[in-house]
Amino acid sequence: MSTPRPNAVELSVVHVDPAFVVVHKPAGMPTQPGAGHLDDTLLNAAMGRWRRQLEALGVRRDYGLVHRLDRTTSGCVLLALTAEAYDSLRGQFAAGRVGKEYLAIARGRLPGKDGTIEMPLNEVRRGRLKVSVSGRAGETALTRYFTLARVGDFALLRVQIETGRLHQIRAHLALAGAAIAGDPIYRPLLEPNTSARVGEVTALPLHAWRLSFSHPVSGQRIKALAPPAGAFAAALQELLPGVPLPSETG
Repeated sequence: MSTPRPNAVELSVVHVDPAFVVVHKPAGMPTQPGAGHLDDTLLNAAMGRWRRQLEALGVRRDYGLVHRLDRTTSGCVLLALTAEAYDSLRGQFAAGRVGKEYLAIARGRLPGKDGTIEMPLNEVRRGRLKVSVSGRAGETALTRYFTLARVGDFALLRVQIETGRLHQIRAHLALAGAAIAGDPIYRPLLEPNTSARVGEVTALPLHAWRLSFSHPVSGQRIKALAPPAGAFAAALQELLPGVPLPSETG
């Protein structure tokens, strides 16, 4: 990746520290530059605000980007501002010591009100798409879900993941019987729909709500929360009318 060009797009900051920052990525914004999106991504916007620190980290440390969210997903994204913080935080992700909690609106019926989906996933390329499919030879993937509310075929879920495979929540929920509402690729109990046009949907009701990790210097446990808003709040109002947005302690 070449050095991302800074832009002046405003970012909502969830938690700021001399060593790292957590920002709230809106749905529809790519996390990092790629084909068709060279200067309108979260990393470009972060460069506009923390350019000196991120450029110092360079491509070797992904310009501070510790992890990524799909373009269609909103919520917490963690960026390191120092080399020491990047190495510590990446190590925590690799060791499974980062808590990742999402909110999702799914359509369909899961096996129970609450449950665990433990199903290996293979990342494969089908034409222009990279997708995750189930397979015994795949990488371990574990997803826990808790139903907060249901209206007809739609359910508001709290989801925790202990691994971070490609499209893990989308793939697991669909394989278990309830896909993310409006997902054109992952369908209940079926293989991914690889005829879907890339970029066809820019926002899905999937939100990275809470992120918890150890401070890279002090070791203190940090809990960052991005309140759901925008596209997620609109989808909740439309698909589950009368159901309130979850509270910080929900």
